[in-house]
Amino acid sequence: MRTVRIVRDVSKKLTALAARLVLAALVVLAACASADEYAAERRVRLLELHPPGTPRAQIHKEFGGTEPEFSLTRPEAGWRTFESATIGARALAERWFMPDGFFSLCYVWFYYDDDDRVVDAEWQYHTD
Repeated sequence: MRTVRIVRDVSKKLTALAARLVLAALVVLAACASADEYAAERRVRLLELHPPGTPRAQIHKEFGGTEPEFSLTRPEAGWRTFESATIGARALAERWFMPDGFFSLCYVWFYYDDDDRVVDAEWQYHTD
């Protein structure tokens, strides 16, 4: 009799624990955004901090005087001659490598017009 009661108690506790774990997993999954959604949110935030029209010199100053990891200026023959359609469809491009939170890294892209003013920005996971 006593053994049956112990087994029932353990069974109830395990069932309750399993239900809590499933609920916790659902909450975590519901709270996680997709990589594309996160990148879109970060892009919006970049454009809030550095809106279109921000001078390139100000971006360089705000990044502590460091140089971008990647910089590409418009070829004399125009962007149509450049091999990357993503960059080729835009103006001057610079990519910065930087921390994103405590444990991750990212690339931040800024695109400029002929007057060296921001026209767009993009956030990218470092591992992309």
